Amino acid sequence: LTSLFNPFETLERVYIRYLHIDYFGRLLWMLPVAAASTGGLRLTHFKLSLNHKTSMSREQVFDLINALESAPLQSFVLECISCADVAVFDRIAEMFPDLRALTLSYIDLPSRHRSQELPWPCPTWEYARSLRKFNRLEYFAWNLETHVVYFPRCMLYFEAGFGVESVEDDSLDESEDKIKMI
Repeated sequence: LTSLFNPFETLERVYIRYLHIDYFGRLLWMLPVAAASTGGLRLTHFKLSLNHKTSMSREQVFDLINALESAPLQSFVLECISCADVAVFDRIAEMFPDLRALTLSYIDLPSRHRSQELPWPCPTWEYARSLRKFNRLEYFAWNLETHVVYFPRCMLYFEAGFGVESVEDDSLDESEDKIKMI
């Protein structure tokens, strides 16, 4: 069937739900074939969720990113990735710097539920540095487990200018000082 009809030649939005890992190779084959036959993929929104109790390795995530290279992606969602280091964020930012929405769901054990909040392998500020590489990112979601309350000032580290001031500098600025006094 895939040699006669390749849906990726025309699709702009795709949600592949519960793909069995045995069919992942076929997906990786179909994407570049469609790109070659049409001069590039048309995909603007891509969401992939694997079959229950499976996850994508770093190599599989990188292979998928490479297969989607010609797509003008605006929204990219990967559920059930087993490798969630900064290199994954860097690779996505390198290939799709104009993404507007990114969602990643990390899973460390096959027995866990795909939406369960988990501690990620790297500190959050390391991911923040990678997120700065996106030119138009407006929406970001991940299943990071947190045991602290974040205040708006912390979010500045995820935005433009991160790295300019020291992460150690947690002093209050004038507006925060006034708010505290009220």
